[in-house]
Amino acid sequence: MRQSHDINSERYNKRRRVCNYEVGDVVWKRTKFLSNANQAFMSKLAPKFEKAIIAEKISKDVYKLKSPRGKDLGEWHSCDLKRLV
Repeated sequence: MRQSHDINSERYNKRRRVCNYEVGDVVWKRTKFLSNANQAFMSKLAPKFEKAIIAEKISKDVYKLKSPRGKDLGEWHSCDLKRLV
């Protein structure tokens, strides 16, 4: 059982990104739009990411974000964030 656990954890961690963001870091936040035919809006053509600032670290993988203008964007998981280079 231990050997099976080790093999599965090795496969899972192979492509896992280690993300350690600090308060004040500027990141790209994934946008989640839905298409709307009534408003002639197609999510495929919408921007995939927008800038955000790390406001607070909630847990190891969850961060509270704010927009560059200071608006609260809520809590986001690290899989939806990318470091701004």
